[in-house]
Amino acid sequence: MLKIKLNSLKTKLYVYFTVLSLSSILILGSLSVYLSFKTSLNNILSIQTNLNSLKTKETELVLTNLIETLKIIIPQNYTEIAHIPFDQYKINFIKILNQIISQFPNLLEITYIDLNGQEIIKFIRDNNQIQESLRLDNLSPLQLFQEAKKARIKISEVHYTLNGPLIEIFVPVQTKDNVVIAVLMAKFFLNDIIEIIKKSQLGSSGYTYLLDENNYLIAHSQINHHLNLNFSSVINKTKPNNLIVYNNFGKKVYGSYLVFNLTNWKMVSEWPVNEANQLIFRQIYLIIFVVILVGIISFFASIIFINYIIKPINLIKESAQNVGSGRFEKIKETKADEEIKILIEEFNKMVDGLIQLQKLKDEFVFLASHELKAPVSALKGYLTLILDGTIGKIDEVAREYLLKMKSSTERLLQLVHDLLEISRAESGALKVKTEPINIEEAIKTAIEELKPLAQEKNIEIKYQPLEKITQVIGDLERLKEVMINFISNALKYNYENGKVEIFHEIKNDELITHIKDTGFGIPKDQQEKIFQKFFRAQSKLTENIQGTGLGLFIVKQLIEKMNGRVWFVSEEGQGSIFSFSLKIAKEA
Repeated sequence: MLKIKLNSLKTKLYVYFTVLSLSSILILGSLSVYLSFKTSLNNILSIQTNLNSLKTKETELVLTNLIETLKIIIPQNYTEIAHIPFDQYKINFIKILNQIISQFPNLLEITYIDLNGQEIIKFIRDNNQIQESLRLDNLSPLQLFQEAKKARIKISEVHYTLNGPLIEIFVPVQTKDNVVIAVLMAKFFLNDIIEIIKKSQLGSSGYTYLLDENNYLIAHSQINHHLNLNFSSVINKTKPNNLIVYNNFGKKVYGSYLVFNLTNWKMVSEWPVNEANQLIFRQIYLIIFVVILVGIISFFASIIFINYIIKPINLIKESAQNVGSGRFEKIKETKADEEIKILIEEFNKMVDGLIQLQKLKDEFVFLASHELKAPVSALKGYLTLILDGTIGKIDEVAREYLLKMKSSTERLLQLVHDLLEISRAESGALKVKTEPINIEEAIKTAIEELKPLAQEKNIEIKYQPLEKITQVIGDLERLKEVMINFISNALKYNYENGKVEIFHEIKNDELITHIKDTGFGIPKDQQEKIFQKFFRAQSKLTENIQGTGLGLFIVKQLIEKMNGRVWFVSEEGQGSIFSFSLKIAKEA
């Protein structure tokens, strides 16, 4: 016998979703009828406008490609070529014009015209053969030529020939300083544009056609021959990008058009009303059904999830975030459905396991670091004795390698030290002795220790102590570690010939110390992680800088152990200001 647990989340969801599904069908029945008639015309206009826009862009791209090819810029100023006879560079233009007409199969003719209107070079295409024409005319009476002389690109009206529609394009030839020295004229058949129109499709019976500036037919997606038709009555009925209904060739159609920017041509699309309405209504009913059904179900389902799931899930999420940040806390018992309770139980088991793993990891890191410290320190000592010449002289090659070994040993020793500090911090064993101290002593000691690094990059370190010595509550040795970390970072992540400034300010009962640099800065998307263990800001400028990503984590722990605060502001490429505060010691 099948037992149904009425208190289970699955059962509740089944009941709620069944009720909601029935309700949504009734609501959809009324809404879909209303919305379908409201949105049909807008959808039809959108489809036709998008088609017109697409075909317009494709058509203009054909013309633009040709025009950009015809744009010839002479790489000299006008004064440099003004006295050079044309014959000296005529051969270059012969080559250029020949290349252009070869590149465009629908280019009938291309001509180089001087500023007097005389054709100088002319190539023509005859039976797919390209040849240089000896018949050279004077085109100075043409208005388009006169306009092109004024550095304007001009396109003629469409000429209808036996071989198809044809246009003339006039493009100025200019020097580097924008002086017109000639004009190129190209006669271009619109065969490519006709093919673009023929590939248009609007449903099964809709069509697209292209009109010239005088509203004569250039191309039609369903008519293969030119009928010399004029469609001015259609264009005059409405403005561009608007939908109208009218009779065309005995059929009632939806029509809209778009005007070209280059030529004042019109791209027109027409869709028979009967087919458009059937198609649009089917789409509208389907879209409305899916969207409203899913929307309503999702809305009510979200209420269910808020009441029965979200609260315990949020609790699990918060606990998971605590685990991610290192605080292994189990979830206390809470009211939830059976499935969620099982999930919480499994989560708590996972936390128990993580606690054990964390303990083992901490013990291993501490023991490993502690055991490494002695041999690494000994290794550093022996290398120092060798380099100092205590055991005898060494040659320069050996010294170079020994110095590299010593540098690597020092980095390893620093890593071991940092790991020990982290282990102490996480176990609560990080010792800080707080007492009244002179912060200037810690800062000056750190500056003196880091002078070689500053001199290596020619970086100026400027310290502005307070006029009156002010003692703070802290640990002097630990504060030296803090300053060495801040200043060394300001030097390592800085440009050569940069600057590092250290100064103080007093606010209430705190002394705030600022370490300002002119360095690389920290990307905004990485700033929130800057005090996390093993995190180092990543950029092209920092990829070759060595480090463990532990220094700032330790610094934060030390400052907080001294009851202080630490923060920073940074902008990538503009440098950073790291700041920390310590309590001012009360005078006895």
